[in-house]
Amino acid sequence: MRTFTASGLFVLLVCSAVIAAAERPWFCHELDCPKFTVTRKNDFYETRIYTKGKWASTQVQGYVYAASLTQGFYRLFDYIGGKNEPNVKINMTAPVVTKVEHGDGPFCKSNFTVSFFVPFADQVDTPQPTNKDVYIHDTPSATFYVSQYSGFGMDDITVTKHANDLMKKLEEDGEEFEKEFYFTAGYDAPFKLTDRHNEIWLLKKAPRAEEVLAAGEALLTKELSS
Repeated sequence: MRTFTASGLFVLLVCSAVIAAAERPWFCHELDCPKFTVTRKNDFYETRIYTKGKWASTQVQGYVYAASLTQGFYRLFDYIGGKNEPNVKINMTAPVVTKVEHGDGPFCKSNFTVSFFVPFADQVDTPQPTNKDVYIHDTPSATFYVSQYSGFGMDDITVTKHANDLMKKLEEDGEEFEKEFYFTAGYDAPFKLTDRHNEIWLLKKAPRAEEVLAAGEALLTKELSS
């Protein structure tokens, strides 16, 4: 039977912590983040496959991105601060994700869905919000195209520019993605002045059933002919 001395066990625990930290992206700042795998990367964006997970979300309708994000953020901050059943504190996570669905015209309100990732320790038995405007939901595994930028660029003009730039680049590359909405991801507190990290996420469009069937038939034909 293998036994560990106290010093050996300490070294093992330290090594495990170092490995776990290394697996977490630097921009998560030691907070729980949704897990993802990068499958492709270039100078402009990377392709990430996110694992399924549970999120706390709230919807805000408004004309201005920054104001709507702030309103949604504080609803969720109240939720993790104790406005939940059974009135417990929940650890902050990263990033703060906002799904942006623009209105049909300049005088129409847009829909903003602001979300906090539920900490790994609470993914199974998640405290339920007491505010009816906050809800818990599961997201499936999904593929996103992600561009990154620094600074305090979470205002309407900057966010829209980065989203449009990513859309244009993906179209040039022939990638299929959902064009009716996009996501912003902010990883830093407002008082953090340096090394700020922001992202735009565009959801990769799922292949149509006929495309999947055609790909399967092509693969089968190749296997039979080889």
